[in-house]
Amino acid sequence: MATQNDINGSCILTTFTSSGTWNINVRTKSVFIIGINGGSGGGSGRQGGDTAAGGGAGASASPYIFFPHVPSFIFNSSETITIGTKGTGGLTQSSTNSDGNMGGLGNITSIGNLSTTQNALNPAGGTNGSAGGNTASALTAAPFDKNTGLTTGQAGGQGSLTAGGNGQPNTGPIFTGGTSGGGGGANSGTPQAGGTGGSITYNSVTLYSTTNGGISGGTINGSNASYTPSGGYMVAGLGGGGGGGQSTAGGAVAGNGGNGAGFGATGGGGGGSINGTTSGSGGNGTDGVLYIIEFF
Repeated sequence: MATQNDINGSCILTTFTSSGTWNINVRTKSVFIIGINGGSGGGSGRQGGDTAAGGGAGASASPYIFFPHVPSFIFNSSETITIGTKGTGGLTQSSTNSDGNMGGLGNITSIGNLSTTQNALNPAGGTNGSAGGNTASALTAAPFDKNTGLTTGQAGGQGSLTAGGNGQPNTGPIFTGGTSGGGGGANSGTPQAGGTGGSITYNSVTLYSTTNGGISGGTINGSNASYTPSGGYMVAGLGGGGGGGQSTAGGAVAGNGGNGAGFGATGGGGGGSINGTTSGSGGNGTDGVLYIIEFF
């Protein structure tokens, strides 16, 4: 936990990166809260026959909390803070003709009774699981709008029998977690690449570029995300790239999905493998975060 006063004493910013207790200041009149759930892990690839072993899906953007200027009187003098822990990537598939494993869901970030499950102002609540590879396309669950029931479009890349799908760029709220790339499928002749992790853009400026997917004959594993906070933005993490599918013409292994980096980041999908070779694992997500700004 880190606390920072501004110069004229009009507000306090407290950042929680682990669970704990928040004690509201006696002078506080209103509170602004931004929180990000733990990021989910990517699904692992399928182990199967040639052209029938798809990569796992990359995880979708993490749900978030957004409560602007909540009156201070709704809070107790002390509130419990829970920071959502990460979901881990789906385990490799070591059995022949078997689908990949689903990535673990990230856990919920909350302050007292407020969380993404109660937040009507949050257009990105919901689950963000990532399916294991199969004999078609491994779909990824997009976050949904709690007001309309529609998906927000910030989905991870699909796992595929061919090249893995790319994670969608985040051009919305800059504190939404980045999406990850899907895994590529196994193919005896043609190397199939993993998808790229989605970029983060604000006002047409790219703050964080895409994370590369892997490919057989090159770097087979999806790239781990690289994240350094920039410009004072409250930006969530960047997702990992998808693992490349095994190609017996270009390599003997399937690629693992890349890990996310930053807060609420998600993992890439693992690549598919041909029977007799273990599939690629999904990448791991990262823990969430909670920002509390108190106004006097």
